[in-house]
This record gives sequence, structure tokens and C-alpha cells, in this order.
Amino acid sequence: MRRETRCSMFMNEVKKSCSEVKLEIEDQVAWISLCRPRARNALTASMRQAVCEAFAVAEISARVIVLTGEGPAFCIGHDFEAESSDDPDTIWAVMVEDYAVMIEAIEGCQRPTIAALNGPAIGAGMALALACDIVISRSRSYLSLPFVQMGMVPDCGSYRMLADRAGGQRAIGLALTGQYLPIEEAKSWGLVWDVVPRLELRDRVRQEAQRMAELPEAAVQGLKALARASQKEDRRDWARREAEIQIACLSGG
Repeated sequence: MRRETRCSMFMNEVKKSCSEVKLEIEDQVAWISLCRPRARNALTASMRQAVCEAFAVAEISARVIVLTGEGPAFCIGHDFEAESSDDPDTIWAVMVEDYAVMIEAIEGCQRPTIAALNGPAIGAGMALALACDIVISRSRSYLSLPFVQMGMVPDCGSYRMLADRAGGQRAIGLALTGQYLPIEEAKSWGLVWDVVPRLELRDRVRQEAQRMAELPEAAVQGLKALARASQKEDRRDWARREAEIQIACLSGG
């Protein structure tokens, strides 16, 4: 089966599995969009599966992958209205066998990945952004980790990625306060590569993606391998630790 035909079939399967995640490929760049603007792209189970599928397709179909959202927000995190439980087995399954797999699909991707923040990235949405290689954001946006204020701990590897990039004091401070971190300040923390006016975001991301798409493929994959090797914590071990603590928090332990 020809590569183009196989990729086309996979793209059709992604479209069938979840209409709230869109995959488009143009000029060797895959654009994966979260498409629940009315819910500010809050993540459902079907969306998380579709993100994994979209990254799998994009990895064999494009040279660079962009993750973005539709509407006023990039992603506000988990959809607690659609999916909420204090059952330990359910929490474990969602965190370790679901969210962790999605984050691993992004962090472990062999292609360069760009998070294009069209608006706020909160909770698991912030984890989605930080899982990408670089973040380019529109101005007048923000990041936030409001888990502790909700009686929980940060999950999806968000605290791990934040501490790795910004340092322990900033990570625990942001988690304890739950404050909104302005995107311009996030750039000074090393969390964001570039900040541009809202109307310039897509063009700026496209420009950077095209530049990456022209890089020698072997060198890019070698760099990605080095980046993965430099990670301090095993992603799955960290996810299990998060789940254990989250279960204790939600059970009042």
C-alpha cells in the first residue's frame, strides 16, 4: 500500500473517531486542532484518544507537528462536567492509562512539535503545551495550574515539566497559588519560545514549522533522542506516582 494512501486512510479514521480533534497536513506540517471552542477545548475521553491517533498519523505523514486549539482558549484541561469520579480504579485508569499515554505520544514524538497557544492553557491544557518541544503563544494569554485549589495535585506530568523548565521554586509557587501566569512572564521563565499578537500567531508558527521541516531529518531525530535521554524522570513512573497521590487526595487520605 502506498504511503500516501495509508496516511489518507488513517486520517479518515481520526475524523471518524472524534470530530472534536482535527488533523490537517500542508507542506510537510501537520496541524492538530482541539475543536470544542464552546467548552474552551476541555478534554474528554474521546478527544484524548483522538489526540494520540492524530499524533501517530502525523508522525508518519509530516516533518513537523503543530498542536493548537479553536476559539478563545488553547485548552482549559479536563472536562469535569463530562467525566468526574472519586473511584480509585477509575482515577488510576484515567491518569495512568489515558492521560499519561496522550502526553507520552507528544513527548515521545520523533518529529519536532510546536504548541501554538491561541489562548489560555490551564491544568492538563498546560501539560499539553509543555509536552511540545517549543511553545509559541498569542499575547495577552496565560498559563495556570489550579489543581491544589481544587483539592488535587497537578497531573499529566505538568509539575514535572514545569519544574524541569522553570525550576522548583517557580513550579511549587505556581501550583500553591494557582495564579494566572501571564504569557509574557512565562516566556521569561523559559516556558514559551515566542509571543506574538493574536492575528500573527498562525503565520509565525507556520514560518517556524517550515524552517524546521527543512532541517536534515537524521539530525532532528538524533536531537529528539538526546532530549528524551535527558529527562530526569520516567514518564510512566511519574504518572503512577501522580495517580497514587491523587487517589489519596480525593479519598481524604
